[in-house]
Amino acid sequence: MDCKRALLATRIILLVSLVSCVSVRLGYIEDDKRDALRAIENFHARLNSGQYAAIYDASDPALQQTGSREQLIAVMQATRTRFGEFRQVTASEMNVIVRAPVEIRAAYNSKFEKGDATELFLFLRQGDQIKLAMYQISPSTAKLTGTH
Repeated sequence: MDCKRALLATRIILLVSLVSCVSVRLGYIEDDKRDALRAIENFHARLNSGQYAAIYDASDPALQQTGSREQLIAVMQATRTRFGEFRQVTASEMNVIVRAPVEIRAAYNSKFEKGDATELFLFLRQGDQIKLAMYQISPSTAKLTGTH
C-alpha cells in the first residue's frame, strides 16, 4: 500500500511540476486574438505596400528558417503579383492554443484585387510579443463558420 501511495504522490508532484512550467494565460486569450488581428492587419498593409523585408524582419525565427531572406521576400513578391492588393476579409476563424509557446491560428477568406483566397496564419507568442511563424495562401475560399 505504501508503494502505491508513493507512486501516486510522485505522479501528483510530476503533474504539478509540468503544469507550473507552462504559463497558462487563460484570461488573456481575447488579448491574444486581438494582438493577432492587429498583426494580420499590419501584414496586409505591408503586403499591399511592398514592405516584404519588414514582414520578414518582424517574423518568428520558425518562419525565417524556412528559407533565406531573399527567397522568402521573393515568395512574398510572387504572392502579391499573383493575388494583387488585399481588399477585405469576408470570413474568419481564430483559435488560441495554450501551450509553450502559445499558438494563435487564423483562417481568413479574403478578397484580393485578382480574386478570392483563403489565408492561413500561425503566430507564436514569446513573452509579450506575437510573431508570424507561418503564412499560406491559396486561391478560392474555404468554408469557415466564423464571419468577419
